[in-house]
Amino acid sequence: MGRDFDQFQAMDTYRTWEKEFYHSSHYQVNQQLAYDDGLLRENLLSTHEYTQKGQQKSLHFTKTALQEIADNCIEFNHIVITNQVIYIKDISKLPSSPFNSLIFYLNQEPLKSKETTTEIMNRYFEANLVPYHYVKLIGRSIGIQKCCPYVYNTIAYIPEKGPSNAPVSWYALHHVVHAIKNNQSNLTFLHFRNQHEFSLELGKKGYERQLVHVINLYSLQQLFKKRIMADFNLIELPSAEKELNVIQKRLQTATSIYLEPHSLQQFLNYLVYFKVQELLTKVLGEENPFIEEIMSTFKKPPFRFRFNK
Repeated sequence: MGRDFDQFQAMDTYRTWEKEFYHSSHYQVNQQLAYDDGLLRENLLSTHEYTQKGQQKSLHFTKTALQEIADNCIEFNHIVITNQVIYIKDISKLPSSPFNSLIFYLNQEPLKSKETTTEIMNRYFEANLVPYHYVKLIGRSIGIQKCCPYVYNTIAYIPEKGPSNAPVSWYALHHVVHAIKNNQSNLTFLHFRNQHEFSLELGKKGYERQLVHVINLYSLQQLFKKRIMADFNLIELPSAEKELNVIQKRLQTATSIYLEPHSLQQFLNYLVYFKVQELLTKVLGEENPFIEEIMSTFKKPPFRFRFNK
C-alpha cells in the first residue's frame, strides 16, 4: 500500500510539473515562433482577411482596410495611451474620413479619434514626465540622427517616419514578439502579443535599424538605472510579462554594451557639452571654423559609449 501511495504521489508531481512546463514562457515562446514561421504570405492582406482565425488577426493597412476600420470602430475624443496600446495609426491623409487616428489595443477593438497622433503621443510623453525631445537628445549623443524611438524604461514606441510637424504612426516594439521581412513585397510582418499581426512598410533595413536604436537607448538607460538603484539599495520587481519581446530576445544574444564607470553627473555634463556643440552648429553652420575654437574653451566630459551599429 505504501508503494501505491508513493507511485500516486510521483505521478501527481509529474502532472504538476508537466502542466507548469506547458504554461511556461520558454515553452510558449518556442511554440509561438514555430507557429509564426508559417504565417508569412506572398499576397498582401486585405481588409476582408481581417477576420478571426482561432485567435489570429492579420491586417495590411490599405486605404480600403483603413476606411472600413474607421467606419466600424468606436469614436473617442480624448485618447490616453496605456500599456495595452500596440499601434497608433495616422489616417489624417485618408480623404474619405474626418478622423485622424486609429488606436489598436492588445485586448480590445480599435478606437478612432479626430485627435492627431502628434497630440496623442505628446500627451503620453507629458504623462511619463520624460519629454520626447530629451530622449532624442540622448539618442543624438550616441549617433541616432533620424527617427529616434521613444524609449522609457521597458517601453519603446517607434515612429514609422521621422516625426516632425506632420503626424506619423507609432508601433509598440515592446509588444512585438517576432518579426519577418518579406523581401518580395518589402513588407515587415510584426507579430504582437495576443496573436495580432500587422504588415508595415518599414523599408529594407528600417525594422532592424530601429531595433538596434532601441537596444542602445534601453541599454544606456538600464546601466544608469541599475547604478542609481544600487546606490540607494533599491530592488526592481520582475516584469509581469512572461512572453519575451524582440528587445529581450536580442539582448539575450547581443554583445554586452560597454560603459566606463562614470557617474550620472558626468553623463549629464556630457549631454550639456553635446547640446552646446549642437546649438553652435545650428546657429553658425556646420563648416564654421569658430565652433572648434569655442568648444576648446570647454573641458569635454570623459564619457565614451560603445554602442551597436
